[in-house]
Amino acid sequence: MKIKSSLKYFLHSGIICSLVGCFYGGSVIDLKTIAPLVVVEKRNQDNEDILVLSGLVFDSTMSVDEVRVQQNNNELNILVVVKLGGRTKTGRLEYQLTIPPNVVLITFGENREALWSRETGVTISPYIK
Repeated sequence: MKIKSSLKYFLHSGIICSLVGCFYGGSVIDLKTIAPLVVVEKRNQDNEDILVLSGLVFDSTMSVDEVRVQQNNNELNILVVVKLGGRTKTGRLEYQLTIPPNVVLITFGENREALWSRETGVTISPYIK
């Protein structure tokens, strides 16, 4: 009897862990998950173009774990990874990126939504949907 209840407990725990496992491993968010996302283009003291992103993740249980930047030819894609929050992390996004001279487009998330282009500058600010 005790073995059956223990087995049932572990099975239920396994199902629950598999359902929320993506949160422990981290998930990439999109623009609609940050409010408002403010994007500002600046020039630093070395005369380099930089892009500053700031905002707050909608879900208060999630915290920003890391920001990844992927380059594909002349495009940079910013991926923000969130995880279940802890005591030392918050849902606040504060990120600064130096724009390489060959980059003509900066996008956000897996959907590659445009944030900035060399031709038009910042394409959103603040982003509220």
